[in-house]
Formats: sequence, C-alpha cells, structure tokens
Amino acid sequence: KIARSIGCSVTEAKSLLTDFADKFSSVAKYRAKVIGLSRNKGYVTTIMKRRRYLPDINSRQIGFRASAERQAFNTRIQGSAADIIKLAMIRAHDMIPDGAKLILTVHDEIVTLTPDHLVEETRAAIKEAMEGIKLLPIPLVADITVVQKWGEAK
Repeated sequence: KIARSIGCSVTEAKSLLTDFADKFSSVAKYRAKVIGLSRNKGYVTTIMKRRRYLPDINSRQIGFRASAERQAFNTRIQGSAADIIKLAMIRAHDMIPDGAKLILTVHDEIVTLTPDHLVEETRAAIKEAMEGIKLLPIPLVADITVVQKWGEAK
C-alpha cells in the first residue's frame, strides 16, 4: 500500500518501513502495544476512552487483519488528537471574550473571528485553552497566528 501511495517499488517501501522502525523503535513498540491491546479487547480506545470496535483485528485473512491494525493505531493517534481539539474548543468557548467567536476547526487548529480590539485577549485565551489541557505527560504548545483574511493563514 505504501509503495502505491508514494510511487516506489515494494522493496523500497519495505526498506523505508524497516529504516523507520530502526530509527524510531519506540514508535514501533507503541504501535505493537496498541495493536496487542486491540486484539485482546476487540477495540481500541482514544485518550478520552472513546471506543472503535475492530471486528477484523483477529481475522485469519491477512488483508483484513492488516487493515484493522492500521485502523487501531491511527484511531489511537488521530482519535486522541480529535479528543484534545474538542476539549480545547470547549475550553476556548468558555474563555474567549464576548465579541469573539469560534467559527471552525481545521485538524488541530481553532479559527476565531475576533474584533481588532479583542485580538490580544482572544489570543491569550486560545493559547491557555489549548495549552492548559493536561492529558499527556508532555506539555502541549500552541502557536497562535493572527491574520486579516482566511487566505493569509498558513
């Protein structure tokens, strides 16, 4: 699948995966742990304990099992990221000044519409809302960018 996705040979893709596993062995260990727990339980959980059931995690068919393994690991990582941004949105909604509005999220970003005179107060509130989440053993760091037009945000 990786070979098709990036346009290389299967041999090159296997080499990339092997190199990645060698350089980032803790990721491979964590992935194996997540998959092992998923096999035992039949589901994977996010950091906030949301469940995704994986009926094919113990399948005898290699393709189905491999797909469920990818889903398990991706759910643990991406689902947990979604948990964090949802929590940040709730916190931000309660913390931003009157007159500022949360209008959407894009992956791990919160987009607000804020009058010019409330920009600094809103910036500080959003930063605290995001960085104040203590679900991980490492600090979360939020970079805040202020733009006048959506097209300027990068």
